[in-house]
Amino acid sequence: MADKTYIDNGYTFTVSDNGTITVEGKVPTEGVSCKGRVTPDGMQTGDHRGHVIAAKEGGPNKGYNMTAQNGNLNQGQYKTVENTEVALAKQGYDVNISKTAFVSNQEGGRPDAYMISDTFISPDGKTQNINFSFQNESKAEQEAQNQILENEQNPDFDRGHRQ
Repeated sequence: MADKTYIDNGYTFTVSDNGTITVEGKVPTEGVSCKGRVTPDGMQTGDHRGHVIAAKEGGPNKGYNMTAQNGNLNQGQYKTVENTEVALAKQGYDVNISKTAFVSNQEGGRPDAYMISDTFISPDGKTQNINFSFQNESKAEQEAQNQILENEQNPDFDRGHRQ
């Protein structure tokens, strides 16, 4: 099967066969209201119905924009990024975003991670590129995973201090 593409509110959504969603577009200065309720595949205990593109960014309440997203991530780090994007758009910045809700080949279609690539162009023409990546876990779970990786990559790592 081929990827499916949707264009909505100035965004281009591409959904792969395994459920990975990639979205590109420019954040408007006004969002949209969310009507109706879409329940994405792969919901687990503690998950929210997470928009890849938030309604406040013009993201539609449609299946191709909804994912099973860890509630702590949805209301924490992901929301902080969304709020920053919206605030900058309202300050006159061009906010061009590319977001991916990555789904591996596991069953259920729940994203494993979210990748965000933002380009902010200030009213005076200065450009800044910022990239984020979040596992679809709580902040505490992500920090625990990072600690395990740090310990594995640095065998001399001892109690938070490198020797």
